[in-house]
Amino acid sequence: MNTFPCSDARRAGACRSALVRWPTTAVLLLVAASSGLAGGGAGAPIGVGSEPIALALSADGSRLYVVNHDSFTVSVVDTVKRVVSATVHVGSSPRFVLLTPNGQRLFVVNNAATPTGGNSVTVISTEDNAVIATIPVGVAPYAGAITPDGRLFYITNFGGNSVTVIDVAANTAAKTIKVGARPRGIVITPDGQKAYVVNSKDQTVSVISTASNTLVKTIPVGSFPTDLIVTRDGKHVYVANTNDGTVSIIHTGSDTVKATLAVEGGPAAFVAASDNSRIYVANYGSNSVSVISTQTQQVLRNVDVGGGPVALAISADGRRVYTANQHSNTVSVLLADDLSQQRQVPVGGTPFALAVAADGRRVYVANLFDSSVSVLPETLIAPDADLAAKPQEAR
Repeated sequence: MNTFPCSDARRAGACRSALVRWPTTAVLLLVAASSGLAGGGAGAPIGVGSEPIALALSADGSRLYVVNHDSFTVSVVDTVKRVVSATVHVGSSPRFVLLTPNGQRLFVVNNAATPTGGNSVTVISTEDNAVIATIPVGVAPYAGAITPDGRLFYITNFGGNSVTVIDVAANTAAKTIKVGARPRGIVITPDGQKAYVVNSKDQTVSVISTASNTLVKTIPVGSFPTDLIVTRDGKHVYVANTNDGTVSIIHTGSDTVKATLAVEGGPAAFVAASDNSRIYVANYGSNSVSVISTQTQQVLRNVDVGGGPVALAISADGRRVYTANQHSNTVSVLLADDLSQQRQVPVGGTPFALAVAADGRRVYVANLFDSSVSVLPETLIAPDADLAAKPQEAR
């Protein structure tokens, strides 16, 4: 998921001069089951709406959904033709997007803390790109997570210190659960039994039972937590404590902090290895990535990347890690095993979100202040033997 807005501004435009963003979790990476994309070199960037902030890729890879924060729209991109095939109007200041597990609906979280267009979730049918519902939620909704069975969608309300539970079948808000102060990211365990919410202001993680939709525990963590990730086996939750440069590791069986690891400055985003062996951490404040062993729960290595890494992604085969670097306007390509080799690929202005095709032939990059999406082809992101080659530009 993502973003730490400047002074908690409601719109990305308010952060334009400072260019600050802290991700929260899984919103920005969606790996397609198959891409179905034709080959070829990098073409011109795809023009979309104003301030593209989040991406979602359809299961067959044929459609890319781009959330445009400043124009209050979602651009539907035909990834084969590389054109915008539809533009869907949503609520005010959308900032998070998620496809249901069956791919039939797209949920868009409208972050503006206003009664007109904001404080809501827009539901879009992916069959015809029609808006089928607008669901009122709490104040300044921020991010979300859906249960593995696709029945319930949980929304964090940053301004309301709460979580709204949406009944997906009914398209209605079923319950509101009070949590800690300034909730941002949320994850749900693979068995669907618990949701974990990171509360940045009071330095805690709230644990919610999805069976009863009640708060069952509050766990103290480090200073200013902004992001979290659950391991693929569901045994641990990793929490990025941005202000003290640490990661808290929560054991989900006991819901206690098992360890606290020092990484580098400003940890802000995560991605997990496909075999569950490692967790990668983007350190926004130190322009680096840390890799943590899930077996030993130790930091294995830190490696420098571009300036201001704000989003992470991993290839479907688990061999490459990508970072979107908003200050240097680049994407770093790393070998996942030891982060020992990398390539810096220039993209558009303020890269903010990533989406990866499962066949490894495309990486999509949302360029926040260029109002565009860069398409990185196979020649720029693979093969591994060429990672140390001279940087090439994504056009």
